[in-house]
Amino acid sequence: MKKLLLILLCFLTITSYSQKKNNYAKDIEVSTDKFDDKTTWNSPYTFKTYGQIDSERVWFSKIKNDDVLTYYLRLSTTGITLNIDGKGAIVLFTDGDRIEFPELEISVDVANGSSWEYSVFTSITIEQLDKFINKDIDAFKLYIYESNVSKYPEKVKKKRKQIKGWAQAIKDAI
Repeated sequence: MKKLLLILLCFLTITSYSQKKNNYAKDIEVSTDKFDDKTTWNSPYTFKTYGQIDSERVWFSKIKNDDVLTYYLRLSTTGITLNIDGKGAIVLFTDGDRIEFPELEISVDVANGSSWEYSVFTSITIEQLDKFINKDIDAFKLYIYESNVSKYPEKVKKKRKQIKGWAQAIKDAI
């Protein structure tokens, strides 16, 4: 009897250590369209820091429609000059790897203050999503505007961890 309890305790301990909990899964919003039964999962789109609400620079989404899964990436940054008709986005990872979208059109909108927000929204493959899960994003560029994952240097390490967690939570969501 003691051996059985010991084996059971060891099994439960090993099982609990092997199942890593993603603390960022709770941040994912889920919605289901009541007309077409399409389900959408979104990572946080906005955040509040230093008393201001701002948009996330890296955002993920997954849509399930008729058992087909499609993954999306949104990147955004700001600039002080207005440029329209810009194209191209590049994501750099700290290990030197990169994802390029050379023909992707850049959207522009008025941002807070006297700046412009530049953004892209595109579908991505599961392999591209895995890069955000397994690697640290270094920086990205939209047209001519280079950006880090956070405009606050002291928050870059935390933001990289959040991006990995949100990408994993989007992938795992069912």
